[in-house]
Amino acid sequence: RAGAPPPPSPISLPPPPSPISLQSEVTGFPLARALMWGLCTGVVVLEWSASRYPGRSLRLWLLLALAVEIARVAKLAAPPTRLEVTADYISVATTAPALVLALVALFAPDTPGNEECAYVPVDDDGLGPSKPATPSRPRNFEATASFFSKLTFTWLSPLLALGASRPLEHSDMYELQTRDAGDFNARKLSRAWTRRAKTPGMPATMLRAWHDAFGLRFWVIGLIELLAVSLQYTQPIFVNLITSYVAGQSSMCRVDAYLCCAGITAASVLQSFANNMYGFNATRLAQNVWVSIGQMVYAKALKLDYEQRERFGIGKIVSYMQVDAGKLAMAVTYIHLVWACPLQLVIAVVMLNSF
Repeated sequence: RAGAPPPPSPISLPPPPSPISLQSEVTGFPLARALMWGLCTGVVVLEWSASRYPGRSLRLWLLLALAVEIARVAKLAAPPTRLEVTADYISVATTAPALVLALVALFAPDTPGNEECAYVPVDDDGLGPSKPATPSRPRNFEATASFFSKLTFTWLSPLLALGASRPLEHSDMYELQTRDAGDFNARKLSRAWTRRAKTPGMPATMLRAWHDAFGLRFWVIGLIELLAVSLQYTQPIFVNLITSYVAGQSSMCRVDAYLCCAGITAASVLQSFANNMYGFNATRLAQNVWVSIGQMVYAKALKLDYEQRERFGIGKIVSYMQVDAGKLAMAVTYIHLVWACPLQLVIAVVMLNSF
């Protein structure tokens, strides 16, 4: 017909890739990942044989990498998919070196920093010169304990075994770590106070100086308490899922139900670990705060002349060193309950209204 547009030309499609090239593209990345994991495993094993152990951040990354590998393999093997191509089998094989590295990260001895071993303080805090004490007692195994040993407190096993065989003596106690020593913590707090006093436009307070010296440890303890609270209320969620499955009100498969049962056990065990770590670290921080404040007050009192000391009163000095410092230490131990208890109440009310 006159004036009609010409018919469109057919679109030419590129030829499909050959099966060989497609297979090489699919298996290329998993093979590279497998080689990477194998190389990392070899390096870590060589370092282990030379008594050189990875740092804390690397060991934590290896543990998290294993969790990612397990989740990825579970997704590959979950129905309705199944392992078919070579790349899938290579991906599953990479879990083995990841597991080896995670076990190394879990049981490898720690590499202590300056706060756990040798520390030479600088005389810039007004507390006088100090020299590190020569160890005269057994080495403290906590400084080089692994993640697993610190979680389970197995670094105390030699001391407990000795106490089971005979009464312990003072010389049997472990050498105090530098970060727990009163001199170390008092100097840390004194330097924080000096920095705050020299900061223009901001009044120096003990709370700000304390936060500069011990704030990081304080908030890490708070994260441990948050983890414990979260794990405590994870168990009712698993129980609700299991009861819904048993009553036939859920489309969850049997494998997921078994995983929920395992989740209850895992949450209970992890909650126990979190509670123990919170109590241990909170008590340790409280003792460090108590000793550091008391030593700072004592050092300040020694700088007063006789007339000033008599006018101020020995009783007030002793009260600051013992009573007030003890109250601050007690607050450090229990202050996280100020937000943890209301949070538990809110979560419990929400769960009661939801289930």
